[in-house]
Amino acid sequence: MTRTDEAAGCVFCDAPASETARPLLVHEGRLAFVILNLYPYNAGHLMVVPHRHIATLAALTRAELTEMAVLAQCAEQA
Repeated sequence: MTRTDEAAGCVFCDAPASETARPLLVHEGRLAFVILNLYPYNAGHLMVVPHRHIATLAALTRAELTEMAVLAQCAEQA
């Protein structure tokens, strides 16, 4: 994935390639990934993150939004 200058230093953009964050990666999809929080607020707390660096949910494409919703649903069921 091509990174923009805006994404440089973003903890979410860096997570899939980070040696520190890699063990926390639960699932990596085509458009999004699921990662555990290193310092969870509650047991089982996780995040579903788009691969593309964006500022708002409204900026998601329909495909990104769909994949993130399906990943969240699967995580909840697990």
